[in-house]
Amino acid sequence: MHELSVAQSVLETVLDVARKRGAERVLSVRLRIGEFTLLNPEQLRFCLEVLAEGTPVEGAKFEIEIERGYFKCVECGHKWRPENESLKDPSLHTALGMSELTELLDLKCPKCGSRAVELDGGDACSIESVRLEVPGEQHAQG
Repeated sequence: MHELSVAQSVLETVLDVARKRGAERVLSVRLRIGEFTLLNPEQLRFCLEVLAEGTPVEGAKFEIEIERGYFKCVECGHKWRPENESLKDPSLHTALGMSELTELLDLKCPKCGSRAVELDGGDACSIESVRLEVPGEQHAQG
């Protein structure tokens, strides 16, 4: 379950931001996770809530937005949404690079037939915003 390691990393970053800003509490954290990261939003939220216990992040609202991903043909530039459900198989996520995945799933551009395909979005996880309670300030954005 890589949700736990991602949650640990997110929490460390949020705590660092809170510490640097002199925040007493973290009110909310907004995350964007790509669909190709294969992170389960509910499992990630659960891990964040458990890890936040006893820290200034405890009780914060975790908002998680899913970013859709696309494939892009390197040859002709055509972009399309994947239709192959096997792309959501977690075993493919870490074991293979894009070239191996393209070959295994027989991915090719629907416009020109090229196998020179790359991901265009949907493969990252980022902290979009952090709302803090800082003494003497209105709710600060981090």
